[in-house]
Amino acid sequence: MKKFLFFLLAISIILFVNYIIISLIGCIAGACGAGSDFYCNFFCKFAVFLIIASILIPIGIASYKSVKIKT
Repeated sequence: MKKFLFFLLAISIILFVNYIIISLIGCIAGACGAGSDFYCNFFCKFAVFLIIASILIPIGIASYKSVKIKT
C-alpha cells in the first residue's frame, strides 16, 4: 500500500510539472504572437506526447523493478 501511494504521489507531481511546462510554453508562444496554427498543430501534439510519455515512463520503470530477472 505504501508503494502504491508513493507511486500516485509521483504521478501527480509529474502531471503538475507537465501542466506548468505546457502553461509556460503557451504563455510564451502567446506573447510572441503565435497563431492558431501553432496551437492546433505543434502545441497539441507536444502536450499529448509529454503527458503520455510522463505517465508511461514511471509505469515502465515500476513494472521493470517488479519483475525478477534470473541470470
